[in-house]
Amino acid sequence: MKGLGATLLILAVALAPTAAAQKIRSAEQGSVPLALDPFTHERATVTVKPGDTAWTEAVRPTKVVRLLDAAPPRVRPGGIDGVPAGALLFGYRLSTGFAYCPEIDTARMSTRVQCFRDLDDDGTFDGGYVTNDTAADSRYFSSFLQGLVAVPKRRYEPAAGADLPAAPVRVVYAGMKKGAPRFNLFVDKARMDNTLECVVQQPDVCDVLGVRIAFAAAADPKGAIILAFEGAAQNRIFDVLDPINHLQR
Repeated sequence: MKGLGATLLILAVALAPTAAAQKIRSAEQGSVPLALDPFTHERATVTVKPGDTAWTEAVRPTKVVRLLDAAPPRVRPGGIDGVPAGALLFGYRLSTGFAYCPEIDTARMSTRVQCFRDLDDDGTFDGGYVTNDTAADSRYFSSFLQGLVAVPKRRYEPAAGADLPAAPVRVVYAGMKKGAPRFNLFVDKARMDNTLECVVQQPDVCDVLGVRIAFAAAADPKGAIILAFEGAAQNRIFDVLDPINHLQR
């Protein structure tokens, strides 16, 4: 996000507990679970120096629904567009369940969008939030949701992540540390805060983002390494979240 950090957790995550018997907050920071598309660089070899893109990927939300009933523009706060029937919404994980948001158009002047919640689990949305970010760098993330209000019931149905367009991912070589390569991750234009450590599995072989890589120093240019992609796991999932607690600032 512009001016905001977004960090990355690499893990397969369990669903949050249900909202029953738990207080639902009117504003809350959460995370977005994303899945990487099948790896396309197996058996390829690249030479990179710090700051170079080592490889590219594509990522999509793991939780997706289709809105069946259109939502009008939000009255308060104003200036936030409605959401048409048929729109695909991605899942935003909160402490008591999921809200669902439309893909964010990062090219717009204001990128705030409406998000929706099925508070009683009856197959219709009956709660509405707005995202806080006025200028987002990633189509599938907002640092927090706010302004929860009751809304007229709107139907939705499950959909597949493949129905949403993929967000481009760049994995950038950041240099060596303790004998292993490190990488920075960019999703759309947003750089994730934490540097990814490639975990050594055997001499000169390590795993990062579910990808197994053989690495060796390159003769030229100075500081460069050679990466050989040996393969990747089939199901690669991570969460994107904002490490700053904006609700307590």
